[in-house]
Amino acid sequence: MFQQVEKNIREEQERILKEKEEQLKRKEEELRTKFEAEKEQIKKDNERKTQEMQNELKKKEDDFKKREEEIKNETDENVRKELWRELEEKKKEFEEKTKRKEIALGELQQNFFKHLEEIHEKEKQKLQKKIQHETREQAEREYLEKLKIELDKALREAEEKHKTEMAKALQRVKEKYDTEMDQILRNVDLQHEKEKAKALHRKEVEYKAEVAKIIKEAEAKHLKERAKAEANLPYRSKRARDWSHYFPVLGGAAGSLVGTFEDIFRSKSN
Repeated sequence: MFQQVEKNIREEQERILKEKEEQLKRKEEELRTKFEAEKEQIKKDNERKTQEMQNELKKKEDDFKKREEEIKNETDENVRKELWRELEEKKKEFEEKTKRKEIALGELQQNFFKHLEEIHEKEKQKLQKKIQHETREQAEREYLEKLKIELDKALREAEEKHKTEMAKALQRVKEKYDTEMDQILRNVDLQHEKEKAKALHRKEVEYKAEVAKIIKEAEAKHLKERAKAEANLPYRSKRARDWSHYFPVLGGAAGSLVGTFEDIFRSKSN
């Protein structure tokens, strides 16, 4: 099915491409004209620069000739030789510099041409891809529109032919759905009650365990603090408390007296 659809779209695209063939040729010709114009402009710029170099060369040559005449008039042989040597070096340096400029200008022109050719080729490929993309989209739209018309027609015919059967089928589905939903809702309510009871029991167990833990920690802390307080209690208080249990009348006073001596003895030991 997909292969047939793709075949139909390609055939439609080829038909559109054929219709746009002249348009594509015209745009490619516009790109070529633009490319040639840019090349021509570069040539003109290089010719202008070459002419400027030639003018500069002629001016320098004239300067060198004047200098030569000046050197010939020099009477001192040694000075004249030195001036000739310096002039020859300047000539050589200028000639080499001019040659480098000419070579660089030629290379620059060739690089520009190459760069323009690459740009032209990329623009040409870009144009071809754009045309391909546009014609592909147009072919898909036209094919889908044609397909939509055919489908709409078939659906209308099917709707008219099977309207009653579809209504019955929908009613059966609705009745089945209502029945199943009622059963599902009953099952959900029953499951919800079970889960709720489990959750309440779990929370009750957790609460009792937390209370027991808090009570245990509080008792342990109380015993620890009580033992610490007991250790810091003076002997006179301990003996008075303990002896009063055995001798209610005089036990407290006697215990306090004995404990006082113990406190004195402990303070001296420390």
